[in-house]
Amino acid sequence: MRGSLGPDQRELLELCAEGWSTSVMAALLDVDRVELHERTRALCAALSIAARADGRPTVHAARLWLVGEAHTSLAHAA
Repeated sequence: MRGSLGPDQRELLELCAEGWSTSVMAALLDVDRVELHERTRALCAALSIAARADGRPTVHAARLWLVGEAHTSLAHAA
């Protein structure tokens, strides 16, 4: 079962799912690259998503997680 994401986690996962570069994501989130690396690696661990060498999930893994969460939300709403 999927846990709910906090607003910061959701934003980070959505940026990963959209395929933004590390430098763009760091600028959008107003964090340095080291902190971004730590956040993405922690997010991957929390969501049981394999992290790439740079600590981020693949675009496909991030999208798949978001789609799965949307399906779960719809099933619970029905």
